[in-house]
Amino acid sequence: MNNTRETLQKKIIFDCLKNNKVHPTAEDVYNIVHKDYPNISKATVYRVLSKLSENGQIRKLDFDTSSRFDDEIAPHYHFVCKRCNKIIDVFLNEERLTQLDEFKQTFNDFSIDDTEIVFKGLCKDCQKKEN
Repeated sequence: MNNTRETLQKKIIFDCLKNNKVHPTAEDVYNIVHKDYPNISKATVYRVLSKLSENGQIRKLDFDTSSRFDDEIAPHYHFVCKRCNKIIDVFLNEERLTQLDEFKQTFNDFSIDDTEIVFKGLCKDCQKKEN
């Protein structure tokens, strides 16, 4: 594949993630990108997302039903609404992150590379609908 084309496709897909903070699936990314770039294939979108994830440029989130993608690579966690499946970034303050690092160090027999914490419940919108 032409390197310029691959770079353009990577930029288009990365920009799609930057502009869609809903943690889209690969299928969502394809549908969004395909509207403006009808020549881009589904296989290309999946391949580029995989490469970006492998290179640490984005995060691949594996939830119950499907993988989702997040352009935010700074340490953070997620909240998933059990009703509408909305995924929201959760950033912990420095004190909480330090506590988490200290906690991970207590597992001397393990080599922990990553931590994924997912909070589950109802988002504000779904709570309003319930009341």
